[in-house]
Amino acid sequence: PKDGSLSIGNVKTFCYDVLLYTLNSNILGFLAHDGELFSEMDKRQKATIFKIILDQIKNSSLQYLVNIGDTSFNEILNDDTGILNDEDKELIKTKVILQISEDQNTWLFGQKFD
Repeated sequence: PKDGSLSIGNVKTFCYDVLLYTLNSNILGFLAHDGELFSEMDKRQKATIFKIILDQIKNSSLQYLVNIGDTSFNEILNDDTGILNDEDKELIKTKVILQISEDQNTWLFGQKFD
């Protein structure tokens, strides 16, 4: 009955993208998602997505690019569902390339993105 919800649609998009990568990893080599993917999603779904990505990264040459808001990112790092272990959370933290804030020195291409 919840099949039409934004959250379920976003999970389906994620699953489809992972399937495409799995079937075409030599062609694609990476996956990229916008933070919108995580909107309306509960913390269990977010943690599961990151667990799947971490497993893919460990077992292939996947490069995963994502821009994600602070709220969703902190939910993932503070996961209490048991889906992500401490090692997973530390790995996620070490892979952050750019963290944008109100400080102009952190802006991407010198621009503030709202």
